[in-house]
Amino acid sequence: MHHQFIDQHSGLDSFLHKMDPRIKIIMFAGIIFFVLLTSSRQPIPLFFYSLIILILIRLSCVPVRFIFLRSLAILPFVILVAFSLLLSATHERRAFINRAFRAD
Repeated sequence: MHHQFIDQHSGLDSFLHKMDPRIKIIMFAGIIFFVLLTSSRQPIPLFFYSLIILILIRLSCVPVRFIFLRSLAILPFVILVAFSLLLSATHERRAFINRAFRAD
């Protein structure tokens, strides 16, 4: 089976493409594990996880535009989850959100 949108960047010569697939699976599971264990009250670790993902994207040599366009497919679901979390927020979370978006 051949899918152009998946296979078009499979032959790139980058550090991540040369890695053993088992290592890549372990790295992916590790990132997900740490993100899920991080409290939403601690935004700084989440910033560093985002930074790690951006570094991995650059190391993969896959065009950023391609990744961005492919990520747009999940954007409505991310917005829906963020909106539902905002509505179900506790008083402490709402105060944090208000401080984060307040224009000083």
